Amino acid sequence: MGSVTATPTASATATTTAAPLAPTGVGRRDEPLSLPEAVGAMAPSDAAKRLPPELGAVVHLIDRGVDPMSPLRFVAAPGGTTQVVVATQTMMAVRDDAHPDAVPVPGVRAQLRVVTATDAGGSVLDVTIEAIALEAPDAATERVLPEVKKVAGRLVGTTHRLFLTPRGLLRAAPGNVKGQDEAQLLEAIWEVWADAFAIVPEVPVGVGALWQTLSRRHRAGAELLRLERVRLDRDEAGHLVLEVGAREIALAQTSRDAALPKELVMTTRSGLALGKRRVIRDPHLWPVALESDLATDLVFDVTRREGGGANKRTAVQLTQVGKMTRGALDAAGSGDQGSGHGR
Repeated sequence: MGSVTATPTASATATTTAAPLAPTGVGRRDEPLSLPEAVGAMAPSDAAKRLPPELGAVVHLIDRGVDPMSPLRFVAAPGGTTQVVVATQTMMAVRDDAHPDAVPVPGVRAQLRVVTATDAGGSVLDVTIEAIALEAPDAATERVLPEVKKVAGRLVGTTHRLFLTPRGLLRAAPGNVKGQDEAQLLEAIWEVWADAFAIVPEVPVGVGALWQTLSRRHRAGAELLRLERVRLDRDEAGHLVLEVGAREIALAQTSRDAALPKELVMTTRSGLALGKRRVIRDPHLWPVALESDLATDLVFDVTRREGGGANKRTAVQLTQVGKMTRGALDAAGSGDQGSGHGR
């Protein structure tokens, strides 16, 4: 077990920015949103009918809640700085002819420093990965920890620019991260951070409000359409609380994955994910805490790009538990068994 912290090197100050961002517009639907009930993969044309490519999300408002009502909008304070810790624990199984069932994946806790600025269309977030702590729950994971620590070390100190719309749509812009291993670790961190936000209605709402959203997610080489049902509440401390249930269907697509040899492509045959999360927000709607869990089942066919040879079917099962809190890594991890914060 171990942790990696930022050091004052040239690479530690590198900032990655995005190529063009994915669509950030949020549309409205007057009719309820839905996904197919059958387990499988959705045709991209069917997905485009439900969520047009030019939009980042759509919202269907079911109930506006009770008075007093106010608009839910994310507006970052220029120059504001927040320190948070995001944590993810992943259990992974891959079934094919070449891999064992269980794949050891260390637990990850990352300390992020978020500096905010305003933009014409929302807020810019410059997120610096200040430290990463890794956890090994068993002997198999202990054996892979040294290599994962090297990957984490290459990410620590890097700064990544994200864009957040006033309606809560977050677009991660990791830029040119070198190496598939770094990209996968960064994806795991961003998935938790993105779950700390939620897409909100265009009209003012109050406690008890209920709405649906449809958006896109990328995970384990697949694109998924995510349907969420969001309820707004308030806790005893006066914080707004979002209770979110999610269901996802993968799109039937053929794509290249950087983890595969160049001559191979993968086709998504089926994909289903179910999850829930609880997000607590301060009066400015900035995340205070997050707890989430998500279970994903994906099936791919791996084939040669030029044809020839038999398809190789691969099934991937993921169970991901995520948390986010404000503060520093040591404080967030106090009391955790086996957290391994040795400096």
